[in-house]
Amino acid sequence: MDKQIIPTSSAPEVIIERANGILTIKGWDRNELTATAASDTLQVSEQDDLVRMSCTSDCTVRLPHDASLRIETASATLRAKFIHDQISIGTVSGNLDLRDVAGVEVENVHGQFTGRRISGDVRAETVYGNVMLRTVHGSCEIARVKGNLDVRDIDAGLRISAKGNARMRLASLSGSDYHIEAKGNIHARIPRDASANLSLTSGAKSIHVKLSEGSQRLNQAEYELALGEGGVGMVLSAGGSIYLSALESWEDEGDGEEAFVPFPEDFGEQIAVQVEAQIEAQMEAMNQQMNAQFERLSESISSAGLTEGEMERIMDQWRMSSERASERAQEKMERAQLKLERKIEAAKRKKAIQARAAAARQRGRKRGAWTVGVKVTPEPAGDPVSEEERMLILRMLEQKKISPAEAEKLLAALEGED
Repeated sequence: MDKQIIPTSSAPEVIIERANGILTIKGWDRNELTATAASDTLQVSEQDDLVRMSCTSDCTVRLPHDASLRIETASATLRAKFIHDQISIGTVSGNLDLRDVAGVEVENVHGQFTGRRISGDVRAETVYGNVMLRTVHGSCEIARVKGNLDVRDIDAGLRISAKGNARMRLASLSGSDYHIEAKGNIHARIPRDASANLSLTSGAKSIHVKLSEGSQRLNQAEYELALGEGGVGMVLSAGGSIYLSALESWEDEGDGEEAFVPFPEDFGEQIAVQVEAQIEAQMEAMNQQMNAQFERLSESISSAGLTEGEMERIMDQWRMSSERASERAQEKMERAQLKLERKIEAAKRKKAIQARAAAARQRGRKRGAWTVGVKVTPEPAGDPVSEEERMLILRMLEQKKISPAEAEKLLAALEGED
């Protein structure tokens, strides 16, 4: 492995011209940049607090929180977190994952684009995969999303066009303009007390609006309404159907097929957020443990009478071994998280099918006859719950993030039990 350390100011300019492997970037509170990659694959130069670098293998970069960062080309997955200045990105050929950054402007993402806790604006030209954004304190503009769209809590307005389905959930409408266009269906949830002028267009002539005062199902292509005092503009245009709720949650309505579903609509994502927080906490604890081991190892080496070169080789070997162990542990936990989320979604689909069949049977009984032709096709049994998944659920129960009843229901659903 090759590791280069460049002293910098607290806010250097960093340009990554090319990264051919997985690129991981993390901000820290040191006035230096470190880059770690396979031997003979890393090129780094510095002049007048401008750092230029490129890498032809997987690379990990640590840089000051306030660095000005530009990535021109990333040929694989790009991950960045803890960057306090706007990030500029050219093309990402893999996935883009941003956490706790000030904002981003990106030209093309050929994979998935996920972002959480972004304090500024999000700007993108084209995303060829799905987009999932959580807690953006600025505005969000994406010209083209080739996959599905899922956004939550965008503070300062949004304008996005998606080829697939779109889901939008907003706790407040503090922006002036919200505009979503989707070729598929649109599911939107806005605050109960929202003040907005809504313009809804459905290519399927299917508009379902649920407000605190009642619910409407409209078989028409266009519908406009004003909520509260108006003011905020919201335009939703779908090639399919539109479902708009101004309730606290879908369960507030108390009728229809959704009321029979035992899991809330976003239960899987609630679990995902909790699991992610646990993973980050576990990784932080692991890092603290490794730092303590590093200090003890440093003391032992210092008292062993080794030369400076021997000491450096031993420390580098220990760092590489620790980093590999940390990466393997994180990958294992992330795989368990992904598998758990998939099982939750499969369980929700199965329960929804059963709920619709039960509702149909109930309607048949009210008419005095059994409903004919209702058939529930059981989904194939999934894999048994792994030990990692079970421990994640039990930890959430122990930390009182879910109730005993929710834990029992979740475990039963994942095991394929009714």
